[in-house]
Amino acid sequence: AFLLPSFTPAGALRAAGHRVHQLPSLRRVCTQSPVSRLFALSSEVSEVLSKYGVPAEKHEALISELTPLLAKPQAAKSSKLDVEVVRNEAGGLGIDVDQDNVVRGNAGQPGLKVGDRIVSIDGEQLAGRPVAEVLTPGKSSYTFAV
Repeated sequence: AFLLPSFTPAGALRAAGHRVHQLPSLRRVCTQSPVSRLFALSSEVSEVLSKYGVPAEKHEALISELTPLLAKPQAAKSSKLDVEVVRNEAGGLGIDVDQDNVVRGNAGQPGLKVGDRIVSIDGEQLAGRPVAEVLTPGKSSYTFAV
């Protein structure tokens, strides 16, 4: 999966196992816009795509498809969004949350998305505590701030 709307050449290249100082073209493009950077680094991006098994004939098309995504201004994520979470018939919430309170799976809570970080429940900050520790037994619904 590509997460290129938040693309940074150095980060992507490091993630692919490259040593950034070995790529002189990176230094000259660090101050350019994301779109300019992508085109300036097209050979390096192609190398990364190849490393992950993307056929060479698809590289140009992928770079062209990514360009409009990078040109869009990224909206700042709001500090929090309140989502109503309701217990299912079995009494569970139908979500899988990791140790950082990030939703990893969702089977039935329409307001939550995989990747959402739960920061509070019914106004009570989690502050490093697991979600299960803050839930009130028997309560049928909660307001999660993500």
